[in-house]
Amino acid sequence: MRVARSLAILVGLCFAICSVASASSYGPTAPKGSNNGNASHSGNLGIICVYCANQYFTGHTNAYTINYGWEVTDSFTVSKPNSLVDLAAILSWNFPGDVLTSVDYAIGSSAFGNNLGSGASTYMEHYNFGYNSWGYDLQGDYFGMNRTVLNPGTYWLTLYNASVPNGDPIYWDQNSGPSLAFENVVGQIPSETFALGGTPEPSSLMLLGSGLLGLGGMIRRRFGK
Repeated sequence: MRVARSLAILVGLCFAICSVASASSYGPTAPKGSNNGNASHSGNLGIICVYCANQYFTGHTNAYTINYGWEVTDSFTVSKPNSLVDLAAILSWNFPGDVLTSVDYAIGSSAFGNNLGSGASTYMEHYNFGYNSWGYDLQGDYFGMNRTVLNPGTYWLTLYNASVPNGDPIYWDQNSGPSLAFENVVGQIPSETFALGGTPEPSSLMLLGSGLLGLGGMIRRRFGK
């Protein structure tokens, strides 16, 4: 009986660890880049994610406004079922010294759609990649979103109402990625630089915690005698 109970606890613990490891593969990592002022280098936004095809940037030839009533939407494709999305990373162009403080987002099944989720960024972190030949700071912006679960298919990320404290324009970096993008004023545009990811499900963390508690109790009973 004791052996069976111990085996059950160990199996549950292993399952929990595997579940968290799998979910954590969608979590963020430290951003990569160079802060040497040279914008012609290649790099990426450094997020391990559900969708990463557009996270690599080269050249920084143009960018598109995501405030003052301008909206930009870009497509992305999810290949894994039950993919968690609650993190985003974009590359923005900012006037020197500006820092993006908030941005509204929407996720939909069509361009500019919001049927799968929308809201304001819940927190924001930044990394400076230097500046480009136009004199703008290149900034990796990382922000949280309401959790959305996506199955395989093509979806759209829309960004708008971006803001900085002094009200300057904010621009979303153009990318040579494979996706389809539109601006609400000018129509179709090149794809944008972004990545989407997710954090582990709370249920996986709870399962891991219960497994650790059970294992700790078993060890305490064994060695407490």
